[in-house]
This record gives sequence, C-alpha cells and structure tokens, in this order.
Amino acid sequence: MDGFLINTGRKQFLLVSSLIILVSLYTIGFYVYFSFSYKNFFNNLKFEIAKEIFYLIIITCSLASIKRGYKWIIYFLIILFSSKTYYALKGISWTSINSDISGRFTNYYISNFKVVIYCISILFFCFSKSFKEYIKYQKTKFTRVQSSNN
Repeated sequence: MDGFLINTGRKQFLLVSSLIILVSLYTIGFYVYFSFSYKNFFNNLKFEIAKEIFYLIIITCSLASIKRGYKWIIYFLIILFSSKTYYALKGISWTSINSDISGRFTNYYISNFKVVIYCISILFFCFSKSFKEYIKYQKTKFTRVQSSNN
C-alpha cells in the first residue's frame, strides 16, 4: 500500500465528510432561522427540520463506520447522496414554478449548496483511488486490531 495515497485519502475523506456535515448543519440552521423569522411557515418547515436532523444522524454514523473499513456503507452513502442530489435538483426546478415565499427561499439557496457538495462526495466515494487505498488500509488496520484482541 502506498503511504502517500493513504494519507491523501485520509485528508480528502476528512475534508469531504466535514463538508457534508457542515452542509447538513447549515441546512438545519437555515430552516430554523427561516421558521422563526416567518412564523406562519413554521408548521411547513417542522417536517423538513426533523428530516434533516435524521439525515445528519444517519450520515454521521455512516461516516464513522467508514473509518472501520466497511465497504457496504460506501454503497449506502452513494445511494443516499444520489437520492438527495436528485431531490435537491427537483427542489431547484420546483422553485421556478412555485410561487410561495417559503419554497422559493428555503429550497433554492440551500439546494445549490447541496447539489455541489453531494456531487463532490459521490465523485470522491466512487472514483478516488486514494480513498480506495485508505479504505483498504482502514480495513486491514481494523482486522489487525481485532485479531490482536483475541
């Protein structure tokens, strides 16, 4: 295993995962701010806030599981980010038709960030050679620790 690829994969993984978590936190913060600013839209955004918190918990647990070298988590995250990219693009196209202020503000500005970050993460998880080397290293490191404990 190439040490340079492993270190590069580790740094890229930390960068991509921190970007994903920051986008989720930004989305939650924006929804909370918007719901308190426009109190009549709070009932519409309660479900969105709960859904984003649920996604944040799932993504954080999945990213923590990648550190152990689980390969199936990568496929799960690729499917999750692909679906979230699809819904973000759908939200952008819907806001051009939608006329109410809640849909226009919340979906349009947040969806632009989501699409970029999720596409970067999909490219990283699918095609990065350094990330694949990092996952191989993590898997062998985790199995060595498990075998030394037995």
